[in-house]
Amino acid sequence: MEKFAVAKAADYTLNRVNSPKSLSSEGRIEIDNNLAKNAIHPNVIGRKNLLFSSQ
Repeated sequence: MEKFAVAKAADYTLNRVNSPKSLSSEGRIEIDNNLAKNAIHPNVIGRKNLLFSSQ
């Protein structure tokens, strides 16, 4: 018997519930990646600007 979509979604969620728990219990792990994003952002903007510059 094939599982219903809701049952598949519930199984998916329940099988992955430990990852968010480890983020909340471990105080030194960052939940977001803002520091990494902000570090590479100037390089990405510069690369995009070079694509449209005419030399």
